[in-house]
Formats: sequence, C-alpha cells, structure tokens
Amino acid sequence: MDWEEADDETTVDDLAQTEQEMYFQRAAQQASFWQMIRRFFFQTPSEKRAEQQQRLSDLNLAIVNNPDIATNYMLRGEIYLEKKQYELAHDDFLEAIQRAETQFESDSWGLAAQSVMDRAQENLRHVMQHLQ
Repeated sequence: MDWEEADDETTVDDLAQTEQEMYFQRAAQQASFWQMIRRFFFQTPSEKRAEQQQRLSDLNLAIVNNPDIATNYMLRGEIYLEKKQYELAHDDFLEAIQRAETQFESDSWGLAAQSVMDRAQENLRHVMQHLQ
C-alpha cells in the first residue's frame, strides 16, 4: 500500500508498517538470491550431500517410471562415481550402454543415444581403473 491507496482510516503508522514489511520481504528475497548464488559456487559438504541425495532419489524415481531411458542410468552412475561407489556406477554404466544401443537402433534419436553411449563408455573406463 502506498500513500495514494490510503483511505481516511489509514494512519501514518499503518503505512509505515506496510512499507517496513515490504522492505523486509525484498531483503529476504535478495538474501535468498545471494544464498542461491553462494550454494551454486561454494556448497558446504552437507549441502552437496543433500543435493546429491536429492538427485539420486529423483533418478531412482525416473528409472522406476521410465526404465528404458538410458540417460537416467548414466546420470545415476555418475552420482555413484562421485560417491566412489564404483560397483553401482559400473552396473549403471553397463545398463546405460545397453539401453542406449537399443535406443540407437530403434529410435530416430540416434545422435542423442550415441552421445549417452559415448559418455557412459568413458565413465565406465574411469570406473574400471578404480575396480582393478
């Protein structure tokens, strides 16, 4: 509310309180924006773990709902690779390669399937170094 919207019942204190509330709302929005920027560039370890766990949960659900999509397995394998869970990463990369090959043969999205396959194969080579 501003001075032009005020009626005869509105007091100066009401307007000042409304303006103060708006100021604090804007300040909170700005703080959350800067917090978002900070988290993007400088995550704390607990924030990184929480984000990683959320991504893993989302991918698990995506795999349950769409088990034929190779990209989901590749992305989940990359999370396992980050977490140094090499056996799980290995299994997901193999699954991604197999499903990408099937998609490549049956879909008109051959380039996308080839890209997923290449990325999964590269990640699989990285995992194999850790498993030996």
